[in-house]
Amino acid sequence: MVVAEVQDLGWGRLGACGLLLVVVIVLSYVMELELTRRLVVAASRCAAQLLLLCGFILEPMFTENRPAYIFPYLMVILVLASREAAGRVTYEYDGLGRHFATSFAVVCGSVILFAVLVLNLKPWFDAHYLVPIAGMLLGNNLTATAIAADALLSDLVEGADRVELRLCRAATWFEAVLPSVRKALKAALTPTLNSMAVMGLVMIPGMMTGQLLGGQPPLEAGMYQVMIMYLVTVSGCFASSAVVCFTVFTVFDTGEHALLRDRVRRVSRGPRKKDVLVDAVLAVAGLATACVACVRRRASSYARAGQRTPTERMALAAADVENDNVALVPKTSANAAAAAKSKRFYAVTDDPTGAKRRETGEVVVFQAEDVVVARTRLHVTFALTAGSKTSLSGASGSGKTTTLKVLARISARASGELRLAGEPTARIDAPTWRARVVYVPQDRPTLTGTPRDLYVATRAYRTQRRRARSVDYDDDDGDAPVRQAAKWGLDTSKFDQAWATLSGGEAQRASLAIALALKPEVLLLDEPTSALDAATTALVEKDLLDSRAAVLIVTHSVEQAARLCRYHIRIHAQRHSDRNAVFTH
Repeated sequence: MVVAEVQDLGWGRLGACGLLLVVVIVLSYVMELELTRRLVVAASRCAAQLLLLCGFILEPMFTENRPAYIFPYLMVILVLASREAAGRVTYEYDGLGRHFATSFAVVCGSVILFAVLVLNLKPWFDAHYLVPIAGMLLGNNLTATAIAADALLSDLVEGADRVELRLCRAATWFEAVLPSVRKALKAALTPTLNSMAVMGLVMIPGMMTGQLLGGQPPLEAGMYQVMIMYLVTVSGCFASSAVVCFTVFTVFDTGEHALLRDRVRRVSRGPRKKDVLVDAVLAVAGLATACVACVRRRASSYARAGQRTPTERMALAAADVENDNVALVPKTSANAAAAAKSKRFYAVTDDPTGAKRRETGEVVVFQAEDVVVARTRLHVTFALTAGSKTSLSGASGSGKTTTLKVLARISARASGELRLAGEPTARIDAPTWRARVVYVPQDRPTLTGTPRDLYVATRAYRTQRRRARSVDYDDDDGDAPVRQAAKWGLDTSKFDQAWATLSGGEAQRASLAIALALKPEVLLLDEPTSALDAATTALVEKDLLDSRAAVLIVTHSVEQAARLCRYHIRIHAQRHSDRNAVFTH
């Protein structure tokens, strides 16, 4: 095969090609696209960065071909890639950058090692192969992992109600997060798969173009490109999966099967996003400045200490101890006094422990003993008996919805104990608890499917399948919630329509019908009839009264509480100095 001589580009020809960019810059200026400055800066940086990289870093590195030059460079680009990936997400959590770096190091390192073994490089650290392959893998993994993390975190934050609804229906943490994980990994791998599909038809990849311009035979260049694309796809999949796993284990309490929403925060963007290179330079400069300042302070303190007599140094040390003691006592006392006078919410009932009802032969199925809701500091103690109907009322913002989530073990409690049929939470795992204690939120689900899809998915959860062995659902055809909702005037076709197309009242009836079809021991209802008319509300209340489940219903209607409930819990605010006192009567 005759290989054409490599054409020397030279500065003149490079400058001539750059003149074409002037046309674009002028066009941007004339059309007022507000891209002129960005075009000039981007073009200048592109030329400067690549020429400096090749002339002052890669040229000596390839010439010397020593591990002492190669691996520090690879570490630098790994750190820069991690910082850039962390800067591309909409939501973040503490440690996200470290998770990117760990994923890149482990996955890219493993894939590069595999490539080295396959290519049988001599030496194995040959910079001519190691550096380009590492650059290709890190560059593509940066994009894939950033897309995966952003898609997953956005779905968990903006679609938290969907995740919590699955958890409320007895899904494990894995079953609840699996749809979000699938969505994130699909989004991460789609760009790579799309580029692979058109490669060789409508485009020649950049690496292959460089090899061809460098005089390498086309077939060999194509084989190298195929190898690179396979490695990129594998590393992108593994790196994205690793970042997704890190994220899931960070934002989920896997023991309690709960979503820790407070760990995720929205990234605060300044008026102008810092460039990764500028950010890195500023970070290095800041570190150097801090080190110099620290050295100067130490040197100054040593100089002053050397001028003091031993007696003066002992006196200063004694004064420091005395000042520390004086400073600590008032601060602690002030905090204690403030805590004693702080305003708390208390749940008040006339039979908090259910003792009176036990005397009449009623069976207590659910108890909350000295429970303090972590988010609202609400103090709760009450008991529910089998088949009883209890109302929970209070002013808006007093913590009624949060209390129901704590009782369903969706949200955390600061202290206290919950018992179901006499068993504490330590003896009942969270999914089993939620299969027996069903929470129905007030808001319409933002799920993409239909009510029937939700019911089918719920019955397929591992915990629900296990519970079905001991509970007679009487639902061989899977239409129990459809028949139940039909009693409340909901057309049967609504169960096969998307949630988004249902009205508020239709969605409430579908959600409540699904909950009743699951045969719970306890129902936690958050204003389940707020969107229903009076006639439909009466039908729903009748079926709730006929239900064998203990019902705790949040309502702002005094009339509904009187019609439906025999027992009542009121939430009100008061000042109290005794942290253990929960009820006033």
